[in-house]
Amino acid sequence: MMARCYRLHHPRYAEWGGRGIKVCAEWQHSFRTFLRDMGPRPPATTLDRIDGARGYEPSNCRWATAKEQAENRPKFNRMLTLDGKTQCLTAWAREFGINRRTLQDRIDAGWGLDKALAVAPHAAPRSDSVLKIMGVRQLKNGRFIARSIGVGKQVYIGTYVTLDEATEAVKKFSNDRIAATY
Repeated sequence: MMARCYRLHHPRYAEWGGRGIKVCAEWQHSFRTFLRDMGPRPPATTLDRIDGARGYEPSNCRWATAKEQAENRPKFNRMLTLDGKTQCLTAWAREFGINRRTLQDRIDAGWGLDKALAVAPHAAPRSDSVLKIMGVRQLKNGRFIARSIGVGKQVYIGTYVTLDEATEAVKKFSNDRIAATY
């Protein structure tokens, strides 16, 4: 960390120090302070800056796996936001149980993220991922996605922790639509 930020002859200096990335003063002068702030390094992790444009400081650093770090590189990842939550395309695909390439193709075709995540893939659904409730599907991560299914159109309603929450969201959405037509 220190060498990349401050040694001009370090092979990767241009990517850190050359871009103005610095280490906070407390960490520059005291490894004990760094250790106090970050704790010991957990196995299979390295130090990661949450915001790659900011320097090394307690509020911007974490211990992360190689996979987490790879997903935290906006320059190389497509970052997408839904309901105020931003993460890379791969993380969205994993969370909703959709193939990453399928999701990317849908976004490239102009689909909104809500629709791209709500429409079930054309492949046969896994028996453990589909519920018998219209508009609710359980994801690989155990959460439930709620959507309104109409003629040729699906509307993403939200993602919920419990089946009951998702079912209620579908009912409320349907009732609100019916009330809006009268």
